[in-house]
Formats: sequence, structure tokens, C-alpha cells
Amino acid sequence: MHIVVTGASSGIGREIAKAFDGEGRRLSLVARRLSLLEELRAEMRGETHAIRADLADPADQLAWLREAEEHFGPVDVLVNNAGVSYVEPVQGIDRERIATLFQVNVHVPIAAIHHVLPGMLARRSGVIVNIVSNAAFSPAPYFCHYAASKGALGNFSESLRMELRKTGVRVLSVYPGPVETPMGDRNWSQLEQSASSRLAPIGDAAVLAKMIVDAVESGKARIIYPRFYLLGWWFPWFGRWVAERFVPRATGAVTPPLPGDLEQRH
Repeated sequence: MHIVVTGASSGIGREIAKAFDGEGRRLSLVARRLSLLEELRAEMRGETHAIRADLADPADQLAWLREAEEHFGPVDVLVNNAGVSYVEPVQGIDRERIATLFQVNVHVPIAAIHHVLPGMLARRSGVIVNIVSNAAFSPAPYFCHYAASKGALGNFSESLRMELRKTGVRVLSVYPGPVETPMGDRNWSQLEQSASSRLAPIGDAAVLAKMIVDAVESGKARIIYPRFYLLGWWFPWFGRWVAERFVPRATGAVTPPLPGDLEQRH
């Protein structure tokens, strides 16, 4: 089984790669920072291939996917995990940063799906995993572009799942709420601290990764984690009410890049 994971160098993507690791599984690990991928490879037991790629570069947005196929053959499981987020007032985000966010969060995942889908349909097997966000159905202030991009990916993912029924190709849509990762910690630091923000349920990336692997194996269509955020899925008015009343104000600072973040370019 050939599994491709984007954004595999840290956070949720790193844990997904580790959870999939095992005999008979070949993993293509895609991220911008090769050194972190190589560190991850050293921990893996199965066959792995590290691919350095800047998904924010529109020049050749699928070169990484073709390299993965050349190395390990057709893709059986595509995990679209890489993402970019900015937590700040909307007027401070310029057009270049907006374009980068939508490129990574929307355009690349959809292009990758279009690339692998014909082969999956021909084989009547395959799984597409889209790591979306609960922001897709519970938008919050100071996450405007992020919420818009995840709403686009989430709707694409749900529609595609319906379209591919009975084809043998499955789509798993994953909607994490806050999860303890470098990006999650960075995002929280962009908000003014308050008593309400400290009460928000925060998930564990390793637990979520195990849930994703189990869902791929069982054929589950959707994950919302932590389970508290199911309220926002079933009762959208509730999620939006909570966001409007309890999400703290942004500090106003420009969202700093993470080490190895996709938005960092040389």
C-alpha cells in the first residue's frame, strides 16, 4: 500500500505518518523542510521516501506527487494534510499571503485529487483523506481566510464522497478542532488570553492520527475531533454563537512563521 502524506514534517501530519507506519506500507512523506522529514524517516520501520516540496509555489504544484508515484507506484491513500493559517485582523493580510493560503489549503489538495482519481477509479480502490478543520462549519473571527479555505475544501470533500459512492474509491473528511501542535500553539498565542479560551477542548495529534488510520481501514466517512465540536456540526448556529461570544480578540500581530512552515521560502 502506497500512502502519501503532505505536511508530514510536524504536527498532525507527522503523527499520521507514524500511525500508518508498518509492514507492507510504503510512505511518501512530503514537506518543505527536508531535515525534519529525514528525522522522521529515522523513526520509521517501513519503507519511506522523503520529498522536499513547497506547496505554496504554483510553478509546478504536483511535481512532488509525480515523484512519489515514480518511487513507489500508484497512490492508494492520499492524505491532504498540509495547511497554512493566519490569525489576525483581515485587513492586515495582503494579497500575496492570501494567495499562498488558498494555494496550499485548497488548490493543491484539489489538484492532487484530480491527479490520483483516474487511477483509483480504474482500480476501483483508493482512499482520499482531506484534513479540513472545524472552522469549515464553525467560522471564527480573525480566521477569515483560513475558515473560507477550509469551507471550500470541506464542501469539495463532502460532495466528492457522495459522487464516488459505489466506485470503490472512498473519501474521508477530517475536521479537527484545536489540537496541540506547533501550529495550534502558535495560533493560540495570536489571541489575547482569556478564561473562556482556556476552557476550549484541545485534542492530541497522536490520538487523531490513530482515529484517521482506523477510519481509513474501516471505511468511515467523517471524523470530528475532539468530540465536543460535533455540536458545531449538528447545530451550526451553536458553533457560530460560541465563536462570536467566546473567541478572544486577536493581538493584532502578524502571524509569525513556524520553523519549516510552508510559507517560508528561500
